[in-house]
Amino acid sequence: MDKVTPDEIAAVIGKINPLYPAKDKSLNAELCRVLSYLDAPQVVSKTIGLMKATQTQTIAYDKEMLDRHEYGKNILKMMSNTPNSLNIHYAYSLRQVQNGWTLEDRKYYFGWLNETLEKSGGKSFSGYIRAIRKDAIDHLPAKDATAVSWLLGEIAGVDLSKLPMAKGPGVAWTVDSAMKHFNTDLKGRSFNNGKKMFAAGRCVACHRFEGSGGYSGPDLGSLGNRYSIRDILVAICEPSQSISEQYQASVVTLKDGGSVSGRIIYKNDKEIALATNPFNFADLDKSPIANVKKVEPSQISMMPPGMIFSMNKDELKDLVAYLISAGNPKHPAFDKN
Repeated sequence: MDKVTPDEIAAVIGKINPLYPAKDKSLNAELCRVLSYLDAPQVVSKTIGLMKATQTQTIAYDKEMLDRHEYGKNILKMMSNTPNSLNIHYAYSLRQVQNGWTLEDRKYYFGWLNETLEKSGGKSFSGYIRAIRKDAIDHLPAKDATAVSWLLGEIAGVDLSKLPMAKGPGVAWTVDSAMKHFNTDLKGRSFNNGKKMFAAGRCVACHRFEGSGGYSGPDLGSLGNRYSIRDILVAICEPSQSISEQYQASVVTLKDGGSVSGRIIYKNDKEIALATNPFNFADLDKSPIANVKKVEPSQISMMPPGMIFSMNKDELKDLVAYLISAGNPKHPAFDKN
């Protein structure tokens, strides 16, 4: 059989896209499956809309009868926490779609998967939902994975206990004290040691570089093409000086007088969950919505200061050389001549 051409795919999408969504749930399920397979440009927005509407639908039951039943309360609790099977189908269908995603759609999609895993009624579905979630993460473009990193949880984690350590002796570096060692062009640096320092400073736990690393911070692969060495040192030594909205944490003030600071993972009508540990976004601090007084953007970066304090000047120079090299061992900074 000849390979289907892009024009033929577009023609099929043009025929069935206007039919979706339909009034019939079974038809919607099949249209979603086909349009997702074809990577139709509008299937994401239409399906997310259906997921939001379907989320509120429940199975019909006689509440008064169940209230009187010996196990009625347990049955009601289970039913109220059972994931909507149609939404699971929608989530499965969208897992590999590449076209038409917005940041808000990504947030809703992974937020829904995470929230469903949290529900007691979702336990029996957990293996299936985790498989959907992992497949969806595997098909995320790097730029999108970075944008929704706080929703990716343990799949994107880095084992800190296995990271190397700097030799030192360490220095409490400031931007000015560090810049004194970069008055001349970087030459003769070690690519391998720079890569090691990228891990020793825990940069790898939060940032992508050379296609690997964490997702909770921005990808640093093109850092050297966009920023000066001083800019890079400011970002490392003074991380709160400039915070992108994409990676900004929030401060949740509670009615009982407490507060929680971190990246919001999800928020619903029952609770709000924040990742407070920048190195483990799967470790959530949850607060009942009823106890939330206000939510405000935090002016403090989740990136801790002092990540390079364990390094001596040569280790710092190797790290900076590695960062500006974009992972190229033949970069001039590593030239020994």
